[in-house]
Amino acid sequence: GKQVTIDDAIDSKDGGDDEPEDVDDPVGGVFASGIKNLPLMKTTAAGFEGFLRDQWTTLAETSDRILATDLTATWNYNSVADDWCAEREAVRKTLIQTFGAEYSPSLQATLYAMGRAVLEARPLVEEITLTLQNEHRVLLDLSPLELDNPNVLFQPIEEPFGKIEASLCRTSDAQSD
Repeated sequence: GKQVTIDDAIDSKDGGDDEPEDVDDPVGGVFASGIKNLPLMKTTAAGFEGFLRDQWTTLAETSDRILATDLTATWNYNSVADDWCAEREAVRKTLIQTFGAEYSPSLQATLYAMGRAVLEARPLVEEITLTLQNEHRVLLDLSPLELDNPNVLFQPIEEPFGKIEASLCRTSDAQSD
């Protein structure tokens, strides 16, 4: 089979996301765009660890898990772009590259890294809101077939899942002093 790289997924026009209409409001000066339901998955370099624990915590920490999500993102521009399609694709590429780039200790940490990367790389983006649904995969039990499954086959499960959402925005120099 063909090996697909992150760059192949980035460059593909058939990436699985629904493209919402770009919204413009010349009267109010707000220009926005987004991505809806872009499936993302990494099968290595992801965990869930370092979270706060209390007497009701039942989730075990792990440094090796499959991280799967559907990304929905909306962002506002602070100015008019020369090429709206190119600007949207650049934001999309930044989000995908950041998702796959480094070890993820949690989906929450990855969400923050993705939003921050867009703000650092795309000066026209004023604010970005990201929604990531945590879609779990569990080891497929092959014992009824008297077969071993040494972390090779996984199946998606419907529940439990979490929906993580955050908005990141630029701050003016006056605010950061």
